[in-house]
Amino acid sequence: MVETWTGSYSKLVLFEKCERAYYYKYIEGIEYTTPALEFGRKVHESIAKFITTGELDETVAEFITERVRQFKGTPQEFVERPIKFLVDGIPMDGFVDIVVNGQIIDWKTNWNRNADEKQLLLYAYGLNQEGFEINSAAFHYLRYGEDVPVELSEKNIQQTLDWTKQVLENIKDAELDFELSEDINTFKKAESTATCLTCPFKTICNGINTVDEAKRLAKEIEELESVLELKKELLRNFVEEYGEITTDTSVWKLTIVNNWDFDTKKVFDFIQSLGKDPLQYLNCTLTNLKKLKLTEQDLEKLGTKKITYRLTKTKAKEASNQ
Repeated sequence: MVETWTGSYSKLVLFEKCERAYYYKYIEGIEYTTPALEFGRKVHESIAKFITTGELDETVAEFITERVRQFKGTPQEFVERPIKFLVDGIPMDGFVDIVVNGQIIDWKTNWNRNADEKQLLLYAYGLNQEGFEINSAAFHYLRYGEDVPVELSEKNIQQTLDWTKQVLENIKDAELDFELSEDINTFKKAESTATCLTCPFKTICNGINTVDEAKRLAKEIEELESVLELKKELLRNFVEEYGEITTDTSVWKLTIVNNWDFDTKKVFDFIQSLGKDPLQYLNCTLTNLKKLKLTEQDLEKLGTKKITYRLTKTKAKEASNQ
């Protein structure tokens, strides 16, 4: 690892999540963005502008919560503040959304309130190195207008520093091995397929070149399909008991599917009575019999209707117009 290398919370988390993704971003230098990242960046920039200048971007006005408004007028040097500090002699950097009156707040736009406490523990440690007396920290979830505090105990900070040192050491070893071998496999891929689903590097990372890679991908698909079927069955059971479920984009509900259990002998005799060859309709499915242009009454004479329900998903806007 060269002396000018600088660590960050983002680097540590990405390496721990997937070493191969770390390789693409920080060794190959492949930049990427996503709609979610761009939106989060816009919200953070708009909040910073509102706090320091009072200017409000109406497109993200819903994210200017009462908590955000409390900091209106905070000087620029305490908003989106860059920090630089050392961990075990290794330079680290980062950006703190706001630091004022001994507290640090990190704005979160995500729906899940599951941010990693190590981020703010590391920032608190870094700010203390810069001479700040940080006594409280919290994530503020903008969609809910809710603070989730982080306990800045010596134990928590020390555990975070231990984690930081270990991951930094792992990165150092991986980069050194790569320099010596130039083998990309030095940086291991994530074991969880769920990690790959949202990874911006999945296309270049998961290219199939060998039979073994194809088999691995096939196995992953089988596992995902199995999980998907289970989740759909759980949702179907819930909808069956409590009714349709509406998300931000879709409506999940049960729709009626008509099936018929036909008496083959009756079908054979009936088709023969029409002067047609029953062998052409030997497979007694509804699709085949519909070729005869049978009425609902005719079908009732030949079999028993079975009504089943199928879980379906429609776009929320389409459902509201029905």
